[in-house]
Amino acid sequence: MENRNRNIWIIVAVVVILLCCLLAALAAGIAAWLGLFTLRSVDSGVLQPGFEFDQIIEHQEMSFEVGDAPALLIDNFAGNVRIRAGGDGLISADVSRRAGRSANLRNISIEPSQEGDTVRIVTRRTSAAMSNVAVNLEITVPAGTRIEVTNGAGDLTIDDVTGEIVVHTGAGNVEVRGSQGQVRLDTVAGNIDYAGEPDGDLTFNTGAGSIEISLPAGFAARVDLDTGLGSVELGGFDVDGSVSPGSARGTIGGGGDVTIEARTGAGDIDLVQR
Repeated sequence: MENRNRNIWIIVAVVVILLCCLLAALAAGIAAWLGLFTLRSVDSGVLQPGFEFDQIIEHQEMSFEVGDAPALLIDNFAGNVRIRAGGDGLISADVSRRAGRSANLRNISIEPSQEGDTVRIVTRRTSAAMSNVAVNLEITVPAGTRIEVTNGAGDLTIDDVTGEIVVHTGAGNVEVRGSQGQVRLDTVAGNIDYAGEPDGDLTFNTGAGSIEISLPAGFAARVDLDTGLGSVELGGFDVDGSVSPGSARGTIGGGGDVTIEARTGAGDIDLVQR
C-alpha cells in the first residue's frame, strides 16, 4: 500500500510540473507574439524590455488637470504599465510607442480623452497582422485616484495609490504596493504581488502563477485562499477556520471588515507579515 501511495504522488507531481510548464510556455508565447522580449533601443542604445531586434521608440507626453475625485482608465493592447502616486490635481503620462520599424509606429493608435475628473487612455494596433509592437506607459496620479487597467500582455506596477484599483491582464506580472483601498487583480498567466494596509476587500485571481499578500502583523480580516496545484503558506498568521495544504478559509486577527480572496490554478499563495 505504501508503494502504491508513493507511486500515486509521483504521478501527481509529474502532472503538476508538466501543467506548470505548459502554462508558462503559453504565457511566454503570448508575450513573444505581442513583442515583449528583449532588445536594444535605437534611441537609447541600451538593453531594455522590448523586442528581439532593434526598437524604434517614439515618446509622447500628456497631462490632465483633475479635481477631488480623479479616475484613470487604461486599455492597452500590449506593453508595460507603471503607475505611481504624485501630487494632487494632475495626471501626467509618458507614453512610448515601440516597434521594430518606424513604419509600424504609424499603426499604433493612442487615444487619450477626459470627461470631468476621469481620464482615459486607449491604445490600439490598427493592423491585426502586425506583431512585435507595444506601448509602455509611465503615469503619475494623485494618491486617491481610482485606477482601472486592462492590459493584453505586459507587466504592471502600481505604487502608493490609495484609491480603488481594478486590473485585468492577459499575460504578465502584477505588483501593487502601498495600497489602502479596495483592490481586484486578475491575470490569465502571471504572478501577483500585493503589499498594503487595506480598508477594502482584496480579490486576486491568476490562472498560472504565485500570489503573495503582504499585510501588517496582526491584521484582521476574513480569508478565502485556494490553489489548484500548489501550497498555501500562512506566514505566521493564525487562521480560525479550515486549513489544508492547498486552501485556507476563516479569519485572521480575530476577523474584521476586510475580505481577502485569492485563487490560482497553478502556483503558491503566501501570506506575509510585515
